[in-house]
Amino acid sequence: MAYSRFSLEGRVALVTGARRGIGKGIALGLAEAEADVAVCDLVVQSGELRSVARSIRDLGRRSLALKCDVARKSQVDRMVERVENRLGPIDILVNNAGVESIHGMLDTTEDEWHRVLNADLTSCFFCAQAVGKSMVQRRQGSIINIASGAGIRGFAGRNTYNVAKAGVIMLTKVLARDWARYNVRVNAIAPTIVRTDMMAAWDEELIAAEAARIPLKRLAEVSDLVGPALFLASDAAAYITGDTLLVDGGQLT
Repeated sequence: MAYSRFSLEGRVALVTGARRGIGKGIALGLAEAEADVAVCDLVVQSGELRSVARSIRDLGRRSLALKCDVARKSQVDRMVERVENRLGPIDILVNNAGVESIHGMLDTTEDEWHRVLNADLTSCFFCAQAVGKSMVQRRQGSIINIASGAGIRGFAGRNTYNVAKAGVIMLTKVLARDWARYNVRVNAIAPTIVRTDMMAAWDEELIAAEAARIPLKRLAEVSDLVGPALFLASDAAAYITGDTLLVDGGQLT
């Protein structure tokens, strides 16, 4: 009976940046927990996003694949409206979309600064604001922001990314405190380096060196983030809000 609190049956979720990697894994995990899941990404030409939506439908759930630049408020508002018209009010939002940047602060251009802050931080605010309107009115909802350990300690060479992810963690706290009285929960997940397709160019020596810095002696897999996301989305986490859950193998312990 207790396990029913982890079920997401009858709920509608929206996952940004869901074409591959973390977003795709969480989207499929939500569908396996019986949620209907809309997925969005900036890139849709390859067919990868539509493939994710098909996989969700193969699990017996409804899905919708949408192109959206989540750093543009007008596009976010239109996307949320389409999801709600097709699938119903959104109960779960996973803000996963984002970019990385490897530049020293003296080498960071104005355009690069705005690109990273808009993609990683502003996008979370726009999506939360658009989805939060309905959540506040219905007095229910769970928002999960994908932050990073970089937002707590900072990773060398990822300076603008560090600042953006620190902003995501503070945005999580601000939204959680602002919307708690409406029973809308806002939490974040802060992983270490996650093994995804973006690491295809990494050699094994570099991977081994990064893994050696982590107490569990391995990088995170996408599957390591799915369980925490399902927990925070579900009624099992009904009394948790404003929290940043480290999923880092003990790296920041």
